[in-house]
Amino acid sequence: MLFVRVRDLSSVGIFLGLLGGIALGQQGVATAQSPSSAGSESSSTAFAGSLGPSTALSNPSTVGSGGTGQTVVATGPAAAATVPTSIPTTSPSVTSGPPPTSIAGSAPVVGGPAGPSSTIAFGSSTTAVPIAVGPRLPSTTVLGATPSTTLVLQPAYSEKTLTLRSTGAAVLALKQRLDALHYDVGTVNGKFDWQTWQAVVAFQKVNRLKRTGKASVEVQQLIASADAPGPLIPNGGKERVEVDISRQVLFLFHQNELFKVIPISSGSGRHYCEISKKTQAQTCGDATTPLGNFKIQRRIPGWHESDLGKLYNPLYFNGGFAIHGALSVPAGPASHGCVRIPMNVAEWFPDEVRNGTSVYLFE
Repeated sequence: MLFVRVRDLSSVGIFLGLLGGIALGQQGVATAQSPSSAGSESSSTAFAGSLGPSTALSNPSTVGSGGTGQTVVATGPAAAATVPTSIPTTSPSVTSGPPPTSIAGSAPVVGGPAGPSSTIAFGSSTTAVPIAVGPRLPSTTVLGATPSTTLVLQPAYSEKTLTLRSTGAAVLALKQRLDALHYDVGTVNGKFDWQTWQAVVAFQKVNRLKRTGKASVEVQQLIASADAPGPLIPNGGKERVEVDISRQVLFLFHQNELFKVIPISSGSGRHYCEISKKTQAQTCGDATTPLGNFKIQRRIPGWHESDLGKLYNPLYFNGGFAIHGALSVPAGPASHGCVRIPMNVAEWFPDEVRNGTSVYLFE
C-alpha cells in the first residue's frame, strides 16, 4: 500500500489525477487485447454467436482506418458474396433478424433463396441492401459493385424444356443468345412465341438436330455455347442470299457478314396436278426447287395470287420461283418449288434484299 503525506489541497488534486491516468491506461490495454474489439487490425474479426452458426464477417483489411477494404459475408457452407466497401471508423453494430441479409453501402446481389440473415450497420448512415445466395449458385463473387449497381445472377439455361407459351427469365436469356447468333427471334423479351419457335427450329436445322421447335435443356446448352454459322459461299459477293436446301435454312449476308439466319420450306419433291387458283385450269408439275446461282429479278409488294396459291412480298429469282412469305412454313420441304419464309421475316426481308442480289441454292 502506498502512503502519501498530503501537505495541501493542491497536492491532493495532483495525486488523484495520477491514479486516474493509470486506471485508464490499464483499461485501454485490456480493450485493445480483446478479440471482439472494433478497429482491430487483425486479419480475421469474427462476430461469433451474433450472426448465427453459418454467417461471419471476415478479413476487413482496413476496419477503423476509413479506407477501402473487402467485406465478405458467407451464408451457408458453399455460398459467398464478395463486395468491396468503404468502412467508417465507427464501431459496427451487429443484430440478428429475418431475411433478407443487408450490408450498409454495398450493392445488391441476387442469386437464389436466402439463408440465415442479419443486418450489419457501419456508422450513422445505413443503406440496407439484400444479398441472397443459395444452392443454385454455390459460389458467387461480385467485384467492383457500387450502391447503384444491381446484379442478377442466374443460370445460362433453364432446368426444364422451353416451348410455346413459356415465359420468364430463361426465355429472355434464350432469345438474347439466339439474337446474338443472328437468328430472327422478333422482339427480345421473356415470351416464347411463334417467332421464337421458328428461331429454335432454324438453330436445330443448322446443327442438324431434331426439328421440334422446343428448347430442351440440351438444346439450351448447345445454344449457350454455339458460334454463329459461317459462310458456305465465302466469295459469293458482299450482298448475297445462301439457301441450304438440305438443311432447309437461308443465310442473308450484308457486306460479307452474316446478318440473319432464317428457316425455310422449299419444294416437297412430289408430283402434283392442281387446279389453277387464277385460271381454273389444271396445272401439273414436280414440286422441286431449282439449284444454282441466280439473282433477284423482280418483286411484288403485298399479297400475290399465283396459279398454285398466295405469295406474300415475293422476290422472284428464276421465272415464277420466288422467296416469299407464307402462312405455313413447316420444319421440312412442303412448297411447290418456291422458298417459303415466315411471315414476320417477309415483312422486312424485301427491304434488306435489293434487285440484283445473288441467290445461291444448293444441297
